[in-house]
Amino acid sequence: MSRGVLQEVNERVRMRDPFKHLRAVEVPEIAACLVGESPQVVSVVLSELPSKKSAELLGMLDEERRSATIRCMTIGQEVSSEAKLRVATVVQSRLEERHARSEETQVDPDVVRQQQLRRVAVLLRSMAIEIRKGLIEILSQQDTEAVETIEGLMVIWEDIPQIADRALQETLRTADSRKLALAMIDADEQTSKKIRDNISERAESMLDEEASLLSEPKQEEIQEARENVLASLREMNASGDLEFEGE
Repeated sequence: MSRGVLQEVNERVRMRDPFKHLRAVEVPEIAACLVGESPQVVSVVLSELPSKKSAELLGMLDEERRSATIRCMTIGQEVSSEAKLRVATVVQSRLEERHARSEETQVDPDVVRQQQLRRVAVLLRSMAIEIRKGLIEILSQQDTEAVETIEGLMVIWEDIPQIADRALQETLRTADSRKLALAMIDADEQTSKKIRDNISERAESMLDEEASLLSEPKQEEIQEARENVLASLREMNASGDLEFEGE
């Protein structure tokens, strides 16, 4: 895959919203990237994060830095777009350095490759559909196998809690109860709740009935059932009709 194309994707996202990548990062990682930074820089980052993450990050600072950061935020001095971009660039650079060091310890290059393609997939899905299609077309001319993988990685099972309710409801409305029950075996609590919150009481009753009839399905059967749910969501994503909360 062309490094230039990937850089273009990243640059488009970075210029539109410099902190987009950072909002998806776990708070401890963000805190590690801010070690040694001034309260002014920390306050800019806090102002760009969701309130829950901001509160968690603030709680991880020592008392002196926490007080100084809060003072900066209460002053209310306007921060220019250029300054925000510089702060985001520095923090993102540190984050990438940490990831690079982590990936060096990976023994399986396929895992590293999958992680890289997943990051590209998430970037692409956040773009306007016409821009996304144009970039995918360019990538297809260079690496069709990678593009197929990226298109699949744009929507994975772990994304379900982030999918907007309306789109998820449309998919689940036509889902087979038995396959959905299979797909939800060993699903985490957040995913399970998201699905149940977006089906009717009757559908939930049928789901519970099917679940009670399942014996001990193989992992391959569970994965196949999940892919069945994802297939519909991926079709919506390909047409630009799938929305993700927070993107």
